[in-house]
Amino acid sequence: GEGVNRVTSSNDPTAHAEVVAIRAACTALNSFQLEGCVIYSTCEPCPMCL
Repeated sequence: GEGVNRVTSSNDPTAHAEVVAIRAACTALNSFQLEGCVIYSTCEPCPMCL
């Protein structure tokens, strides 16, 4: 999955780019288990996303 920060545009305080990417990956893989997946970030994630 791929994610961008959507906190403001969606009025969702949990819609950080990392969370958006994880949600997209779960949808694409049709599974909530993301074993073996790797997440990359171009910015330092906030403490919630670590």
